Amino acid sequence: MIDGMRFMPQAFGCTLDPSIIPAIAQERIDVLVDGASATYGSDAVAGVINIILKRGYEGAVTELRYTTAKGKSIYEASQLWGRSWDGGNITLSYEWHDASPIFANKHSSLTVDYSPWGLDNRTPLGSSIPGTISLGAPATTLPGGIPANLGTYCTNCFAIPAGTGGAFRPINAGVGPTAPFSASTLNWATFNTAANNGTNGTRNEFNPYSLGWYSASEQRNGGALTVDQRLTKTISFSGEGFYSNRRSGFVAPIIQTPASSGILSITVPTFNPYYPTAGAPTNLRVNYNTGIENPSFDGSFELAARYMGSLNIDLPRNWTGRIYYSQTYDNNYDRANTVNSNAVSAALGWTINATPAVGTTPGIATWTKPANVPYLNLFCDPQQFTCNSRQTFYGGYSSQRPEILDQRKGREPGRSAVQPAGGRGEGRRRHHLHELSLHFQEFGQYRLAEPDRAQCV
Repeated sequence: MIDGMRFMPQAFGCTLDPSIIPAIAQERIDVLVDGASATYGSDAVAGVINIILKRGYEGAVTELRYTTAKGKSIYEASQLWGRSWDGGNITLSYEWHDASPIFANKHSSLTVDYSPWGLDNRTPLGSSIPGTISLGAPATTLPGGIPANLGTYCTNCFAIPAGTGGAFRPINAGVGPTAPFSASTLNWATFNTAANNGTNGTRNEFNPYSLGWYSASEQRNGGALTVDQRLTKTISFSGEGFYSNRRSGFVAPIIQTPASSGILSITVPTFNPYYPTAGAPTNLRVNYNTGIENPSFDGSFELAARYMGSLNIDLPRNWTGRIYYSQTYDNNYDRANTVNSNAVSAALGWTINATPAVGTTPGIATWTKPANVPYLNLFCDPQQFTCNSRQTFYGGYSSQRPEILDQRKGREPGRSAVQPAGGRGEGRRRHHLHELSLHFQEFGQYRLAEPDRAQCV
């Protein structure tokens, strides 16, 4: 609650982030862990957290803050100003906040390779740049049940040399190479040597935590206002409002969900224009990390606001009455960039099988890569070249259907867009909560009427 009035749940849960109110505007936070329905109404049966705003402040306060840690900086600035006069007062506050992300690096202590401590190396074979080729599914002769797609135990793997490939060529009206072997840069006869297989076959594996952020970036600004004015001997006006605008971004490490969909292990059709030449086997599977070309970026924002005005009336026999109107608004939006495995297969050249209808979910007919979308090239070093067209990753399959539920309670679940090497899930949630209530209290002790409120679902 904020000043005794409920604020609807934020994001896609039943929570409230107190930072929507500038810290400098908060007088105190009341926490009641037991039932508090007598004071706050039926919403507080299991307890309540109530943020109390500053009122009647006289003077001004300016705060500047800088915090730094290894790889991260936080800047904050806030201002509080208030003035009182005979019969009334006004208090204004504002806060600005900017936090940088913590970027991963190759010296990170986070790892899935536990071999330095005598345990297993659990690095996924798909965490390879350039890719690691296997003849069919990865295989191993190592006893003990360690999967061949983890660690460096693969016995049929070949490491694509660094610097292999070339920049995407937008020939054929921008579609790029289309004929089989027309853009091959890997010659199997010269590639199939001890320098690239055996114990060297998994050398392209790297720590998947080195691509991603360890904390999100965040920018936030917001303000709050309270005002009180005596109108007559028995009637006074009170008003308040606040506004918060917050944006954040995060690149999930490729080992974590949903970013882990970017760790590929996929068979490439021989008619793909980038397929190796010189008698390459027909069952080549590429284990590949898309984190450089398609970072798993999650961007979100939130807008929150409220305004309220009330008339407070002193009634006979120590009764008080309050008539107020308030409008509360909260809008959350989140968009995550992930990889769709079927779309990857289609971008390589495969035909995707039909999906039968299940219940109310309609079926999907067989489908292939659209003719205007370039083929996906996994036999290339993205550290050296722009191996693929952006159209391959983000064009041709894009689908966005943001829907807003503008009502007392509601949620739109995240939606996925099908893209050749990436799907983008979107979720948006918007709330409006209007209240028009007449409250009577005897000496400020008991509330006798409760407005209808949106419930957390």
